[in-house]
Amino acid sequence: MEEILKLLGSQSGQQLISGASSQLGIENNQVQNVLAMALPALLSGLNKNTNQPGGAEALMGAVSNHDESILDNVMGFLGQGNFTDGQNILGHILGGSQSNVENAVSQSTGVSSSNVAQIMAMAAPLLLGLLNKETKQNNLDANGLSNMLTNIVGGATQSNQEGMSMIEKLIDQDGDGSVMDDVSSIGMSLFQNFMK
Repeated sequence: MEEILKLLGSQSGQQLISGASSQLGIENNQVQNVLAMALPALLSGLNKNTNQPGGAEALMGAVSNHDESILDNVMGFLGQGNFTDGQNILGHILGGSQSNVENAVSQSTGVSSSNVAQIMAMAAPLLLGLLNKETKQNNLDANGLSNMLTNIVGGATQSNQEGMSMIEKLIDQDGDGSVMDDVSSIGMSLFQNFMK
């Protein structure tokens, strides 16, 4: 579980940041800021989905299809330039809330929503690869995976109730276009909590 919370500070996370920065022509810190907001949103979305009937089993199937070896060759993965899998993962995790999350992250970070979408599509397969690694290391079944996500999101919620509450509201939105004005503080405060 620690590895998931420290993804951005890991070697894989740093390769993701520098690789996305190079491909999109933006600064490393901009990519980091996007990921600091996007990863908690993705974890919250995954947690929400696993608590739906059949959701944990569906996620376990998706995680099984994303080998942890992707974490050992992040630059190779980014270099191939095809992020369709990541876009599909985002669609499954966020559903109709995907554009709300992308727009909120864009407004908060100043990074264009198209670049935010690209960064999230790059990160999603890595996140599933990391979940694959965690499930193998800890011998988790679908219920164990669901419990792990609940613990991660619950811990983040306790340490930053306002931020996680806003993220959960973004994910729960059904495309009505209303985005909170004060989303900007979520990402970095959550990032600081995750990096502890």
